[in-house]
Amino acid sequence: MALVSVRPNMTAGDLVVGIGTLALAGFTWLVAHRTRNSIEALDRPFIFVSRKDDDSIARLGKRAMYFSLTNLGKGPGIVHNVELLTPSGDNLFSGSLENVRAIRPATIDTVRLKMKLGTVRPVVGEEVRLRTLYRSASNFPYTTDSYLMLGTEGDFYYRGHQRLNEERSLLSRIWSKAKPRRDTN
Repeated sequence: MALVSVRPNMTAGDLVVGIGTLALAGFTWLVAHRTRNSIEALDRPFIFVSRKDDDSIARLGKRAMYFSLTNLGKGPGIVHNVELLTPSGDNLFSGSLENVRAIRPATIDTVRLKMKLGTVRPVVGEEVRLRTLYRSASNFPYTTDSYLMLGTEGDFYYRGHQRLNEERSLLSRIWSKAKPRRDTN
């Protein structure tokens, strides 16, 4: 028993109805997929390291780093890991986040975290990335890199934030591969 079969006794009308049904099913799937992405965009979290009152963004202790996270997005964010990355990509934290942390949306309230450092420590004046890995309430993954520079007193100073790996819809990924690219040279 085949899913789609063409028989000699079928009329042209039967073929048109069959093709139309398949086209309608494809269009329905496309609309449902786009609607899901639109709803997710309305409730997207944006979590990053927040400043403290003294203009520093985090504090380096003897065995740990202390920092706060803020969610300025419109939906709650569930933080499941934080990494402190050197320019070469090495993670300076010795472990992962002990508890998954939910951060409320659209607030400047902060969640204070403490992460244990490994044996390697950040270098004064070197830019490091504090990578925050989190999910939205509908389980879409997000990553934000906060670029920090360690000062001489053990404080980290803000250099910028960047959200990475935005989820794109299946159709936009197919379209970006299918459309011809123009050289600007």
